[in-house]
Amino acid sequence: MKKQLTLTGIALLPYVSFAHHGVAGLGTTISDGPGSAVETSSAFTLPQGRFFISLKNEYTKFRKYKGLEDQKESYNFTHLNIAYGIKPWLTVMFSQPYGVKKAEYGTSRGFMDPSINLILGFKYDEGFKLVPKNENLEDYRDWHFALNLGVFLPTGSTNNKYWDKEGNKVSFDPDMQPGFGKPSYQMGISASKWLTERYTLSVETSIQVFNEKRYNADTSYKYKFGNELRFNMAHVYKIYGNGNYRFDGILEFNFLRLGRDKENGRSLEASGGKILYVQPAVRVYLGKMSAFASLKLPAWKDLNEERHQQGSEGKESYRINVGVSYLF
Repeated sequence: MKKQLTLTGIALLPYVSFAHHGVAGLGTTISDGPGSAVETSSAFTLPQGRFFISLKNEYTKFRKYKGLEDQKESYNFTHLNIAYGIKPWLTVMFSQPYGVKKAEYGTSRGFMDPSINLILGFKYDEGFKLVPKNENLEDYRDWHFALNLGVFLPTGSTNNKYWDKEGNKVSFDPDMQPGFGKPSYQMGISASKWLTERYTLSVETSIQVFNEKRYNADTSYKYKFGNELRFNMAHVYKIYGNGNYRFDGILEFNFLRLGRDKENGRSLEASGGKILYVQPAVRVYLGKMSAFASLKLPAWKDLNEERHQQGSEGKESYRINVGVSYLF
């Protein structure tokens, strides 16, 4: 008789960028089965009729450079995620972030644009098929795939202000605002396989597309964030497991390609580029709860006009991610 799965934890972890605030990814973890990463989306969807809630915080500390004025100091994003398994092969997820962006000249804070994602799950077992209702441990050794479609709703403020040196109250630049001002769209594809009793591999690629925003109806000033292309790979190794308790070690590689931002239709210098991050992490499970912590560091970068960039992806000292989740 095949052993049936008992779900004890799940991680729905939106990965966060700096000028933007990232997209949400799905990852499922079971006590005796495949492992879950921090940022790389797993292809294992939620069981039908199950709810999931998680809270994640990411703190980013930026490097500072001589000769540059009004430098950014840190970003701090907190994400609340709620998901529901509509079908074994279909999960819906809602993510609401709150951000605090600190610079030498002021602090911008507020609720950021929320996202809604639909995750469609497949598996390969003598052909491609939708994820069935009941899967056992042996079924989880098959390759699983997921299509993630998301939309960001433009509810975050685009008019946060600060006091300048002359005592005037002026608007923060677009990359310091909580919201994008226009809907943005995301599509991702992930694949996961439980290769051995202890080792799980997940890979994922996604793209996020932004729309141009007119920031003041009385002027012709328009701004468009550069599109984001991501490729993530995660290696998850179960170090210890005993009943409902589990301890995993994780190593992720996160590649990000940022397009140039555009101002009034013209590409901006000192924006965009390519970055490769390395992210070691640990995750602990106890019953239906999960907690994780990670340190994310830029290992390689090729930024456009790099010496003029500050407070952007690839120019951070470090990122620290922590989070907790509960399945019910």
